[in-house]
Amino acid sequence: MPHASQVLVCFGLPDMCEEEQLRLFLLRCMLSNSLHVLLLPESLSYKAQEYFTSLWRFLVQELQASAGQKKYLLALVVSQRSCLLLDFFRAYQQDPPQLRVDLLRTQIQERCTIVWSQTTCAGKSTWVKHELQGRRLTHTSVSLNEHTSELQLITQLQSCCRWRRGAIVLCISPLVQALWVDVVVFRLLVLRRLVHEDGTPFLLDALERLYLEVPNVLDETSPFRSLAFFDLAARHEARMELNTDHGDLQLACRYLRTCHHAVLGRVMQEHVGREECRHLLEHYGPRTASDVSAIGTSPVLVIYFARLLCHLFEHAMPLLRRWHRGQSDVAVIQFFTKSICDLAGELASRHLLRNSFLDWHCNILQIPEDRGRSFPLLYDWGLRIVLIPHHGDRPSGFDVHASGFVPVVRAGSLKFLNQAEKKLSSKVGLDIKPYAELRSGTVDTVGEGEILLNKIFGMCDNTQALLQHVNQVRRDPRLLRFALTVDNILKMVALYHRVTSGVPVVIMGESGCGKSAVVCFLAKFLRLRVFTLDVHGGLEEEDILKFMDEAIAAAFGQPNEIVWTFLDEINTASCVGLFRELICDRTMQGTPLPENLKVFAACNPYRLKQKWHETGGFQATDAGTGEQQIAPLTDLVYAVYPLPASLIACAWDFGMLSTAEEERYVNAILKSLPYGSSEPRPMRKLMAIAVLTCHKFMRKWDVAAVSLRDVARVAKLTAYYQTKLEHRDPTSDSLLLKAFFVSLCLCYWFRLSSEHRSKLLETIEWEFGRAWTAEKLWLDDGRWRLKEAVEAYWPNLPEGWYKASFIEELIQEEMTHMINALLPLPPGVAPNGALRENLFVMILCIDARLPLVLVGKPGSSKSLAMQIIRD
Repeated sequence: MPHASQVLVCFGLPDMCEEEQLRLFLLRCMLSNSLHVLLLPESLSYKAQEYFTSLWRFLVQELQASAGQKKYLLALVVSQRSCLLLDFFRAYQQDPPQLRVDLLRTQIQERCTIVWSQTTCAGKSTWVKHELQGRRLTHTSVSLNEHTSELQLITQLQSCCRWRRGAIVLCISPLVQALWVDVVVFRLLVLRRLVHEDGTPFLLDALERLYLEVPNVLDETSPFRSLAFFDLAARHEARMELNTDHGDLQLACRYLRTCHHAVLGRVMQEHVGREECRHLLEHYGPRTASDVSAIGTSPVLVIYFARLLCHLFEHAMPLLRRWHRGQSDVAVIQFFTKSICDLAGELASRHLLRNSFLDWHCNILQIPEDRGRSFPLLYDWGLRIVLIPHHGDRPSGFDVHASGFVPVVRAGSLKFLNQAEKKLSSKVGLDIKPYAELRSGTVDTVGEGEILLNKIFGMCDNTQALLQHVNQVRRDPRLLRFALTVDNILKMVALYHRVTSGVPVVIMGESGCGKSAVVCFLAKFLRLRVFTLDVHGGLEEEDILKFMDEAIAAAFGQPNEIVWTFLDEINTASCVGLFRELICDRTMQGTPLPENLKVFAACNPYRLKQKWHETGGFQATDAGTGEQQIAPLTDLVYAVYPLPASLIACAWDFGMLSTAEEERYVNAILKSLPYGSSEPRPMRKLMAIAVLTCHKFMRKWDVAAVSLRDVARVAKLTAYYQTKLEHRDPTSDSLLLKAFFVSLCLCYWFRLSSEHRSKLLETIEWEFGRAWTAEKLWLDDGRWRLKEAVEAYWPNLPEGWYKASFIEELIQEEMTHMINALLPLPPGVAPNGALRENLFVMILCIDARLPLVLVGKPGSSKSLAMQIIRD
């Protein structure tokens, strides 16, 4: 039995003397013949374990232990079967020469390759794929992030066994610690085994090669320079090289030459040389934020441009050639062909908003100053005529131009458009009209937005068929409050062409800006099958793989149909490496996805929260610092993980809804309220003014403080509370207005501190006074001022209904009525202000089935209110 001096208990060792204690223990062990025991070495820090293994290796080589016999007795007692020191011990027991640096270097150089690049999307995965094809090896891609455990690695390798007699490709997240990468590589290449939780080994003897896809540039500041295997493994720098001799780039250059020479026909059959290709791509291709051609700085955008251009010309060419017969005007031909090139270049470019990133992110990504808070591309499209090539057969029952192009004007007036474009449009007979305001449809009529969408996509041949199709779309519960605006139509066109042409898509935008609704409406309108995964922090890779298996099975089962897979809010889970593989590489663990399966995603911005997030009410304070570091999830407005650079490169920032578009959404949501027999539009206008005023007021602290989800809650609560009021006073004519004010306060007013509550109501009163004479309405019997319309159609409203005092007194009356219904309260409980508010809000949300998070300091009657309600 070993003596006490021959046993070292690692648990509880002070950090300051860990290494010294280990050094003395190892020297005593190797310079004596007695058994020494290291107890619980897994409790040591990784740094201490690394120190022990390196010292052990040094002493084995340098010391002549036990009178030159190199024999010593060392035992490890562990409670876990997996730790760095135990891995080292196993390897030394099985094959001691493996730990010799020279043999280890040779082994790792032959079997391990680190793949990196100077820029994002430089083709690391493509190079690995070609390398494996040249070696005739199959492979399995494994995502390695900061939460990947050894058991999850085993699960990924068991679910896809292409690595046997092949290779494993480790896609490393930028948040992974270099030490964990070292541990994984050591177990895969040296030990050639992983260990289950019960100690059962998972053998990797059939593994031949290992590739590490490193997300960062391997300069002096890269954290992956500290990899123990960095100097041992082979390294390859992937560089994007544009091959213009064949494929999409060659075909795109032929289309560009068609545009350049304004000749449709024979030019398409001639090969385009490399220098001419470069000249055409620099002239017509996408440009960066600094107005420089992307061909030298972001070649991946040029590849996206080529795919989009081929896709757009493929649909536009048949009708354009047919219409072109008899046309000899070069300017007209260039007008149409250049519009395709412009559209492809705009869809291929990166459109991001500075407000969605930290300051140092913006500097690295070179994001220009924001021109607004909405999708940046909409600003450019508002200054010109957007010619969209028709998709499919031209519908006979609708007025689509013979060329197959559908003109869309987002501007409110034609006077803002380019005069040369207007003249050419009139010359060829294009019907140019502004779509800033789209007439909504009813159950019996088709709206202007649906007609415009049908002209673009050609789903129905006549109005009656389109009406039936649109009514079926409108009945979807997810789209009951969806407003079809020209901005949404342009977003749908951009999304459709990018997804269909095979360009990766990640939609970024604030919560409630309509990302999911746009995807849902477009898919329903196009009759596409969509698999939607609502990603959250509790999802693991096994859940995502199981979901993708269903979508892949559907795609293989319907090879002639397009199947969409939409991954919503992908950066709320840590599996961003798997999402990158699905979206950018179009593979799942190394297995290619079906061609008819289109995978795209949406995500939330990466932005620091302000101080008011940590208080009970909104408080105006400065935003957080913009230092270059990974911010903890608790410091962010949205609890999201940083996206890999390759996903950011294909991100589109929808930002927020513009003021005009948000107003249309608010009106569409409020349209469902029970207005009775009175003319609804004057009252709906008043409600919209109040809601938009609340949004503007609360966005002074954070743009994400409110969204359309709050408007939907207001509408649901208004209808609910009106029925409650009808039971008390069924003869009153002002129940709808009172129910609306109560709902408005519940969704916005109660969220504020006492000081800001008064300011909000005063702001609403001021906005009502301004709109009273300034706002005008078009009703069936003519144009009315808002004041006259309300007095004519809603004459029985209470006196002073628009004043702040009226709203505040109404809330106090309703809370008093509810407290009286709960009397008597438990002994010793006084109905103070905090308890009244807590009871009122909680009862209404519980009864109306609305989610509620009650925030307050200890002793503010939160638990007491819940206890009273429960009893």
